[in-house]
Amino acid sequence: MNSGQTFIIFRRKLFQLIMLLAFSQSVVALGLSNPALEGSDGVTHHLHDFIGRGRWSTVVVWGAKCPACLEEMPEVQMLYDRRNKTGIDVLGLAIDYPSFDFPDIQEVQLYEEDNFITFPSLLIDYQVFSDLGLGRLKGTPTTIVLNPEGQVADVHVGIVSMSVIENYINKQRKK
Repeated sequence: MNSGQTFIIFRRKLFQLIMLLAFSQSVVALGLSNPALEGSDGVTHHLHDFIGRGRWSTVVVWGAKCPACLEEMPEVQMLYDRRNKTGIDVLGLAIDYPSFDFPDIQEVQLYEEDNFITFPSLLIDYQVFSDLGLGRLKGTPTTIVLNPEGQVADVHVGIVSMSVIENYINKQRKK
């Protein structure tokens, strides 16, 4: 092997190392912080009351005035209803749409009542989302899948079928 080939191999290995370090600092595989947040039930909860308890979790950021969220909510509720069978916990993070400020709790409660939403939801704004370690909120709905240790396994912006979430988690369980 000549010095030119050695240099090319070195550059490739250096690039791979840089990419590995950059990826390891991304959202995936990071745990979320544990802030105290008001729930739509009017009670203060900690995020970790709902996630990272040895079960997979799906966290959905939604807004009461978000058309795509309205479309996705029946599937999220169905996943919550099947949590004992699937072993997947569900938590909502309610946010005002489209401002991404804190939502009005009465508006959230009315939305939940009108749409038969029974999964727990905590009230957040864009800053809380960022402070969780997830970066800038890009839109609603946003679905965050967390492994049993509470680390982020995947993030998806936009409507996602809950069967896709179940299939993803089932594949991860087999690894």
